Amino acid sequence: MVPRQVFASVRANAFALLPPARGGIATPGILIAIEGIDGSGISTQSRALTRWLKDSGHSAVCTKEPTAGPVGQLIRRSLRGQGSAAHVSEPVLAALFAADRLDHLQRVIEPALGRGEIVVCDRYLLSSFAYQSLAVDMDWLRQLNRRARRPDLTLWLTVSPATSRQRRVSRVTDERYESDDHLALVSAQMRDLSRRLSGELHILPVDGEGSVSDVLTRLQAAVTERLR
Repeated sequence: MVPRQVFASVRANAFALLPPARGGIATPGILIAIEGIDGSGISTQSRALTRWLKDSGHSAVCTKEPTAGPVGQLIRRSLRGQGSAAHVSEPVLAALFAADRLDHLQRVIEPALGRGEIVVCDRYLLSSFAYQSLAVDMDWLRQLNRRARRPDLTLWLTVSPATSRQRRVSRVTDERYESDDHLALVSAQMRDLSRRLSGELHILPVDGEGSVSDVLTRLQAAVTERLR
């Protein structure tokens, strides 16, 4: 949940809380990661937060992992159980995520940050650490990702298993990690990592329950506090 002092800064017109954009750029580039288990609303909220930033006069870009790049496409085929990619082992998949991230940083994230933009990333390091450390060594994972830029802010959307399940019912098929039992383990791992890596990844838990607008208001408050 967003700290009470952050909520106290929210007014009816949330746009007015952001620092004035200077020439379309609010600040030197900032990387914001939106994290959570499947069904927590991270894709919806990443897009909504980016629209809000743009509507506020700030230069912002929304991106996601796995990417649409060549490595990201292979990961997606593996997660969906398609063809030979379905048989990729957990260590190999972890290495692919790390490679996709470095490609993502080079092609999209770092250039945008260099232009002074706010980058909103749908999944980043916390997802890799939480999902993959259930099957591979955490120290090895950290080594794989040692060259990946750390986010300036990680907003972790916390939801109950029931909420996650309800939001996933419209999906045609579950992907590799989307069983209820597995997501319960991932959720517990994210909770543990949010304490252990809070300083490194700048993790802020945000209540992901409620309507899209309710959750977006909480995210707006957290981002506003970071941009001050």
